[in-house]
Amino acid sequence: MQAYSVFANNGVKKDVYFIDKIETSDGTIIEEHIASDGIEVFSPAASYIISKVLSDTSAKPESSYWRNALSVGNRLVAAKTGTANKPPKKGSTAILPGDLWTAGYTPQITTVVWAGNVNGAAMSPKAESLNSAAPIWKQFMEFALADLPKAEWKKPE
Repeated sequence: MQAYSVFANNGVKKDVYFIDKIETSDGTIIEEHIASDGIEVFSPAASYIISKVLSDTSAKPESSYWRNALSVGNRLVAAKTGTANKPPKKGSTAILPGDLWTAGYTPQITTVVWAGNVNGAAMSPKAESLNSAAPIWKQFMEFALADLPKAEWKKPE
């Protein structure tokens, strides 16, 4: 997950956090995440190029299903899917999908979704990232970005 957030942050690695703020009903802040500047671990130019490649809808297969699964309204998002196959069971030649994931980001948020069986067993032969992890990713991103302004990656010098 953190690797994709580095691309979203133009090469800067920031601490991952899960809770932004905890406050009481009267507004007293109990705990709050304080953002750091992070450290540059990847060149801004390379990060920008990767973000442009992963957000280029014309580079995705010409299928409305494919393009829709990895889009979030009319926002600029970078996304990548992946499937790790399970080796065939003894006496079988069937290679089945195992770990399915979708990683995607905007300049404001990075989200990675994994789908699979917690016991490590293979998934259904019809399982793929686009029909398993991507719908979860898309629904979460739509929710998370609903109140955020549209943003684009800053092109470095």
